[in-house]
Amino acid sequence: MASDTTSPPPAIAPATSGSWFLLPRPVWTGLGLVSLVLQLVIYGRWLADGGYRLAPTRSPDDDFPIITQLAITAFYSVIIIAGLVVYLRRMRREGRMNLELAMCLGTFLSLWIEPLVNIRATVMQYNAHGIGVISSWAPYVPGWSGQPARYEPNLPLILVSAWVGGAIAGMTGCSLLIRLRRRHQLSTARFIPLFVGTCILFTLLADPLFYALGFFRWDSGITGFTLFPGTWHQFPVYETICFSTLMLSYLAFYYWYRTKGTDFFDPSPTAPRPLRRVIPVLAVIGVTNAIMLFYISILGTFGQFGTISPDHLPEFWVVPSPP
Repeated sequence: MASDTTSPPPAIAPATSGSWFLLPRPVWTGLGLVSLVLQLVIYGRWLADGGYRLAPTRSPDDDFPIITQLAITAFYSVIIIAGLVVYLRRMRREGRMNLELAMCLGTFLSLWIEPLVNIRATVMQYNAHGIGVISSWAPYVPGWSGQPARYEPNLPLILVSAWVGGAIAGMTGCSLLIRLRRRHQLSTARFIPLFVGTCILFTLLADPLFYALGFFRWDSGITGFTLFPGTWHQFPVYETICFSTLMLSYLAFYYWYRTKGTDFFDPSPTAPRPLRRVIPVLAVIGVTNAIMLFYISILGTFGQFGTISPDHLPEFWVVPSPP
């Protein structure tokens, strides 16, 4: 006589150590939720006060930064579109959001932190001569002591396209390095210098370019540690250190997930059903916000020791004069 020996499916076990990235996933989820609440408050104050309207500026005749802004925005837009097509197809195939899409979203939702580098003094400033220039939300952050509201320019087209496009390019590069390691069976001792060196090389080649193209300028060069000191395109070396740290942190998280931490983005088995797939996305938002906050904190700290500002600004450089 046949008997029914089919056992019930095993219960979903709680997330294992693969859900830890330095801290337990619930901590990252909480950080992600807090960052979203802070953004809502800050953006709400900014919009309600009309703080996005930049104070009047002069109208220069030089189109140099307009042309370069269009070129860079178009370049990163192509990367974003290509990346999103791949990620969305994968999401449709798998039936849920993938980590890459969550990291793009997390990068976008961490950009509210970027202008806080000037929270104490002007370290870096956007050129008000550009496309879609607005006044920053940063003056509405508690503790702000930089330029007043409506006098802190921001270029959201460059900000969003460069950061999100850069995130996609970084994840693509990291995936290629992972394949390279597997194909050539690189040891950890050989892979780590390759990984770190690639991040630093990219920073050295790409980062100064953004300032030479007229989008931003540094107002806080440190004597002996600044390239082209006193010029409008001066570049403090500490930015290379800080941005390399950001890239390494960002890609280290992605590499860890791809190789060891796949549980991190699994739906939460103990949460209410509507939140099960939201929680891992919040955790990724928490990670990206923490990395951005760390980067801006060390960048702003270095900037407090800067004493070199540009001696002369070209015709295409425009900023509102403080009241």
